[in-house]
Amino acid sequence: MVEEDIKTEKKCFFITPIGSEDSNDYRKLTALVENVLNRVLEKFDYEIIIAHTINSIGSIGDQVFYNILNADLIISNITGLNPNVMYETAVAHSFGKPTIMISEKSTKLPFDLIGDRTIFFDDSIEGTGKLIFELENKIKLINSDENSDIDNPIVRVLGKKAVEEDLVGRTDDSSRMIKLLMDIEQKLDKQSHLIVNKNMGKNNVSSIKKVTSDGEYLIKLNPRLHREKIEEICAVCEEIIVNSDETLNTMRVAEVLNIPADKIKNMVRILPNNQ
Repeated sequence: MVEEDIKTEKKCFFITPIGSEDSNDYRKLTALVENVLNRVLEKFDYEIIIAHTINSIGSIGDQVFYNILNADLIISNITGLNPNVMYETAVAHSFGKPTIMISEKSTKLPFDLIGDRTIFFDDSIEGTGKLIFELENKIKLINSDENSDIDNPIVRVLGKKAVEEDLVGRTDDSSRMIKLLMDIEQKLDKQSHLIVNKNMGKNNVSSIKKVTSDGEYLIKLNPRLHREKIEEICAVCEEIIVNSDETLNTMRVAEVLNIPADKIKNMVRILPNNQ
């Protein structure tokens, strides 16, 4: 008797705002699952699981944690920064689960998530197509041998902590060098990598010069902006430069901050420092 090959379906837990069945959140959830997620996940042999579709008896909280722990992939819709979604996403990060974060462009990310890639999308037909494309690329990368290491804020901190503990009491040259490099990294983290010029430029605009491997950027900020907004823009520029391979430009900053293109031009200009 020839045994038939059994196709093992991987599990993807979808963390998302749900709401009541007559709510806007629920209608958006249904459309997102039917038009995007089912199409993408079936292509990669994933079964999608969502909290409100779990039929097991018991605490819904326990079931959510169980499914996060046993999932092969997490997709988290952080649109609106729903508290339950953010908490469950943190749980997924704590378990070291491969996690893809998605969000409508209207959501402004908190500072500590800016450096972690989020797929932004428009709630439109064109936005749906782009979201499908981006999700497929992310899942291909996660499934590839080239992406064997999970990366998220919690994993990074735990990794550094483990190295620090392993170095305790060690005095050999290699350990001392590692300690020195970690100390330098820590000091750099506490300071801005941007060189801030406090003086005003010709057009009454604060200027910031950033030297990178591909040249220098001159970031010109409107001094009429609130200090918090200036710091936020600087932080985004820094994250793009330090944590991605993307070229720093005004439109990319606008995308991360979810600011319309016509408004960002009145707030910041980014150009090569030879201009």
